[in-house]
Amino acid sequence: MNDKYSCFEELARSEIEGKHYQISSLDLCVSSCVIVAPHGGTIEPGSAEIARAVAADIFSWYLFESKRIYDDNYVSLHITSHRFNEPVCMKLIERNDWVVTIHGCSDSEEIIYLGGLEKNLIAAVSSALSSLGIPNSRNCDRFPGIKPNNLCNRGVQRKGLQVEISVPLREPAKCDLIADGIRTGIINFINTT
Repeated sequence: MNDKYSCFEELARSEIEGKHYQISSLDLCVSSCVIVAPHGGTIEPGSAEIARAVAADIFSWYLFESKRIYDDNYVSLHITSHRFNEPVCMKLIERNDWVVTIHGCSDSEEIIYLGGLEKNLIAAVSSALSSLGIPNSRNCDRFPGIKPNNLCNRGVQRKGLQVEISVPLREPAKCDLIADGIRTGIINFINTT
């Protein structure tokens, strides 16, 4: 995938907030985890809706949503996670212990890939998803989420969770079930930490 912009500053010089993209967030201040969808809107459709549902009224959240037309190159204002540096997002994640990023991948089978550096969080979310019958994998070379500067690994603990959700599991009818599984796993992890 080729990004049009290498960082947020570059994107902001060419794109207009409110017209080409929108940013929304909620900082609960008492949340130990923030849920982030850096590729919402037409970039990875359904990812922002799932992220917001995962957060519910429990976790802080941040959404970057493109309003640009989705194109064949799958790059509608996409900035790769280890280069994503939008200031509101960075301020929010740097105050939270754990960061969970919600993404969409182009796979056509029902699968959720779990990556990142926090292995216990990955295991807890995997277990919660499996208990709901949602197929998931902790072993995906395509979406490891292990770079230290990946968004999911930039919280206070410097390790987090990257969730990559396939196309059929991002359908609106599945949003609540997927969100419930991810949220349950996060809560189980936090309660044992």
